[in-house]
Amino acid sequence: MISFETGKLTVTDVDIDASASNTPLALGSNATLRARVSPAVSGISVSFYMDGILKGSSLTDGTGNAILIVSGLVAEVYEVKATIGSECSESEVIFLLIYDPNGGF
Repeated sequence: MISFETGKLTVTDVDIDASASNTPLALGSNATLRARVSPAVSGISVSFYMDGILKGSSLTDGTGNAILIVSGLVAEVYEVKATIGSECSESEVIFLLIYDPNGGF
């Protein structure tokens, strides 16, 4: 949970969804990482991590969604999470699978 005293914002939840997280992505595909902040507020900085490495940050829009496109991923199963602010609130970890169509996982 994160709370900002100026304007009194309390973020109660951070959910993350990786594009096709239930369906593996082919090598060379871009992965779309999306985090949803609740309540829906624009301008909240969300950082996206894959296997503990920061891949980038994005600001939420008016619906509370932050989106980051990641490219250049090698064939692997990645642990993905999103954090808000100075890691005051974070999502659960999800898994993103990238496979080589010519060689499997």
